[in-house]
Amino acid sequence: MDTLISRQAIVLLSIFLLPATLAAAPETPADIRANPERMEQHIKALSAFGANADGGVDRVAFSEADLAARAYIRDLMREAGLTVRLDTAGNIIGRRGGNYDGDVGVVEGIVGIRWWDVTIEGQANHAGTTPMNRRWDAMLTAAEYILAVNRVVTSMPGGQVATVGRIHAKSGAPNVIPGEVVLSLEIRDLDAAKIQRVFDAISAEGIPIGGRYGQWRERTVEDRARD
Repeated sequence: MDTLISRQAIVLLSIFLLPATLAAAPETPADIRANPERMEQHIKALSAFGANADGGVDRVAFSEADLAARAYIRDLMREAGLTVRLDTAGNIIGRRGGNYDGDVGVVEGIVGIRWWDVTIEGQANHAGTTPMNRRWDAMLTAAEYILAVNRVVTSMPGGQVATVGRIHAKSGAPNVIPGEVVLSLEIRDLDAAKIQRVFDAISAEGIPIGGRYGQWRERTVEDRARD
């Protein structure tokens, strides 16, 4: 996930730009100068947290690597003379008194996350004795629904993302047509209203799919705003 480094590099730009002269409380923002060498050094150091064998970075939110990276950033902020705190969404906030009293722009945005459980109902039956044209296969509906999630999300402008990360078929036997499939749906975006629009669009796609192969329903299992 190399893009993660780019995003965090942008978020942390203000930290890396803080010059040594900040401690002297300069009179104007024009006195602040970038230090490209220090900036590159910090970005490279940050990329070591979660580095993988392919040369990329795997740093899932709240993983061990992510928590270590956050601790590293907090240490940099304290070294720059900032008072550091976390807000309720987990964003790292730095504050310095004097002429620069106020938040020092280190927050890119609070990413909203919504999770659903989507239940797809079909009819369980024996795989060997049920003709293809008489099956009500919940897994077939689930497969088309997952494709619809990707199609909807990629067709809309913006940075929204959606993921189906878990799927469970009942009864789960290799010789039984699935009578029920439960899958997870997670949607993320900076705008909560956008998340709802994405979900509504996915739901609209799901209705005709369910009509062809079975029926489905969704249930919100958790709503939260996290970074």
